[in-house]
Amino acid sequence: MSFQRAGTVETAELQADPEVGVLLYCAKHRSEPQGGADLPSLLQKGVDWPRLWKVAESHGMLPLLHRVMSASPGAMPEASGTSPQATGQSETVRSLYLTEELFRILDGLDARQIPAVPYKGPVLAMSAYGDVGLRGFRDLDILVPKQDMFRAKEVLLSQGYEPSSAEEEGPAGEHTAHFASAWAFVRPADGIAVDLQWKATFFKGLSSPVERGDFWERLEHRSLAGRTVRVMPAETLLQVLCIHGCRHLWERLIWICDVAALIESEPDLDWERVMAEAESQGNRRVAFIGLLLANELLGTAVPTDVLDKAKTDKVACKLAGQARERLCFDAARPIRALEARTFHLQMLERFGDRVRYFQHFAGSLVAPNDRDRAVIPLPQGLSFLYYAIRPVRLLLRYGLVPLRLPGKIFSGT
Repeated sequence: MSFQRAGTVETAELQADPEVGVLLYCAKHRSEPQGGADLPSLLQKGVDWPRLWKVAESHGMLPLLHRVMSASPGAMPEASGTSPQATGQSETVRSLYLTEELFRILDGLDARQIPAVPYKGPVLAMSAYGDVGLRGFRDLDILVPKQDMFRAKEVLLSQGYEPSSAEEEGPAGEHTAHFASAWAFVRPADGIAVDLQWKATFFKGLSSPVERGDFWERLEHRSLAGRTVRVMPAETLLQVLCIHGCRHLWERLIWICDVAALIESEPDLDWERVMAEAESQGNRRVAFIGLLLANELLGTAVPTDVLDKAKTDKVACKLAGQARERLCFDAARPIRALEARTFHLQMLERFGDRVRYFQHFAGSLVAPNDRDRAVIPLPQGLSFLYYAIRPVRLLLRYGLVPLRLPGKIFSGT
């Protein structure tokens, strides 16, 4: 099988945002921080050091920035007012603490004979980066079978966790067929957050690899800090990472770096299986977008036949280009709601998936929310008027733009 690396980000893009250019360098040289000669020239482009640290934090790149800067003595001026060593050590300490907490939760679930699969967080850090300190994370993501969600919730409650918001699954102990695919918990004692999930990709319109009938039978076992834990096969995890990135329009560089790091850490990755599973679940374009970004921005080697197919998908190329432009030229701008809806509709290949997504979107247009209540506070007895206020407020804010979205259902472009 032949592989193809793309030329990495262009000089014009680096000059447009030197701080993002430094982060791209760190992402490309995450395994060999001294393996490139571009860092000195990048640092001469007038790097704003306080902003670099702020941008690195927003992109989840602080651990990798610390690694590269630590391996390049004198790269950062003393007057920058930042301490990469202290920041990196703090990130590592927190990551180790969260890893120990993950083991405690898994032990509690195992005691109740509840199968559990941690993903992202420490598992991704070790499997893709080889070091739990190189990939920062703020919470723990744990998958359990749908039928065990309520029992798993009891385990978390017994360990001091509390629901972080009003849950959608109904009263405690009520085993219903329909409830949210992810429940968020937080432990007030130390602020640790846990996402308990049965689907892994809570996104309307997309099929989750976890919903495959053979998912739990195909799990693998790997070592994590001296413990053996269940993990997704790399082929499945790659698809999950691409779905997650597309869901958030790839606004953080670390999500592209995750895809690149996972691919490079798995030389025996079964690419036929990757693409066959993605195609069977309608996620092929989603995978293409993630692979194009990793290849074009970070030079990740992707099989030539896969890359050729990705490049023939004009919509995937357009969406990957939008994500790249936003990252390199417009990283500080928040993503607008309609921008996200349009991106999502276009990334969905199957007509039925686009219909389901739009149905969910249309429902959100009708149902009043806190913003509507904040604009015009009404007494409880007049709350029904919010159903008339909401469409007027949306019309004043967005004009007729939302009316163009139904056309995306049929065109997919």
